[in-house]
Amino acid sequence: VRDVHVGVAQPGVGVADEDLALAGAVEVELLDLWSRSESIPEIVDGALLHELFERHAARQPGRIALDCRGELLSYGALNARANQLARYLRARGVRVGSHVAFQLPRGADVYVVLLAVLKTGAAYVPLDVECPEDRVRFVLADSGASLLVRASPLKHVPCREIDFGQLTAAVTRRPQRQQATAHDPCYVIYTSGSTGRPKGVEIAHRSAAHLVRVEHRMFGLSPHDRVLQGFSLSFDAAVEEIWLAFASGAALVVVDKPTLLESFAEVVTNRRITVVSTVPTVLATVQRSMHCVRLLIVGGEACPPSLVERWSRGRRMVNTYGPTEATVIATATDLRAGEPVTIGKPIANYRVYLLDAQRQPVPPGKTGEIY
Repeated sequence: VRDVHVGVAQPGVGVADEDLALAGAVEVELLDLWSRSESIPEIVDGALLHELFERHAARQPGRIALDCRGELLSYGALNARANQLARYLRARGVRVGSHVAFQLPRGADVYVVLLAVLKTGAAYVPLDVECPEDRVRFVLADSGASLLVRASPLKHVPCREIDFGQLTAAVTRRPQRQQATAHDPCYVIYTSGSTGRPKGVEIAHRSAAHLVRVEHRMFGLSPHDRVLQGFSLSFDAAVEEIWLAFASGAALVVVDKPTLLESFAEVVTNRRITVVSTVPTVLATVQRSMHCVRLLIVGGEACPPSLVERWSRGRRMVNTYGPTEATVIATATDLRAGEPVTIGKPIANYRVYLLDAQRQPVPPGKTGEIY
């Protein structure tokens, strides 16, 4: 902690007169210290999101990357399929700066497309399979997507379509690297917005890669972990699931929403999942224990102390908070039975302030808006 130096600027002025100004300066200094997180400059660099996956594909090509409804794909095999599709997309004009949307049923193909799009230098725009057609058309037009990858054609869309089921290509070597930079977008996720009108949030590689590397340090994942992928890809929590696994060389275990809702604990236990990210309302419905889970991440809504009392024992439980625009999460804290439930402190290299209506720091114990 840095020293806070306080002195009287005008010795002729009474201490009582200057006391308020001095106290205010000290308070602002302390609030600034409390608002900062640790600084880790080495993870603020030019890394691209898909490179975090490619490093493990090169180091451990035989290790399982995807466990998807019985289909197992190694890092090497998934990388080869993504390279193949990337070359196909490149031949059809997908370039740095392009937006490629996809709407596919949950399966291995989703992650092939996701990786392939990034390898071309473009950004991916995920669409949930339950997304109505009028919303799909809106997102395509609003995002300026040049291509839609879908399992079946959709009429009257403002871009070209590719039927993923009919794709064929023989080349599996890595496509020629495009000149995407860390400042180029890697994905666009549409939120409902306060008015209900979809709003696109575009996130750059540097922001997404930073998040993943921060969480990798926070959570200590290893290639031996098995990470649940249960969120829809149109929800930014899926970014945490997918890329935290791929950046750690871990296995991503894909489970569809109906299966999870029907038998959450059974699925997690039977598939030996060690890392689970979910929302408290879903966790509240789980009746059976999940002894295989060593790390439980919650977020998206307030977490009741009763859930902490039940689920934090025997494992690490972490509460996270952040808007989509801040790249999935901005704060985090460990939850323990018997302790207050908070949203924690800023993650590494972030700052979070509580400000009043005039955008001035509020004193400790007072209510303010999060910035």
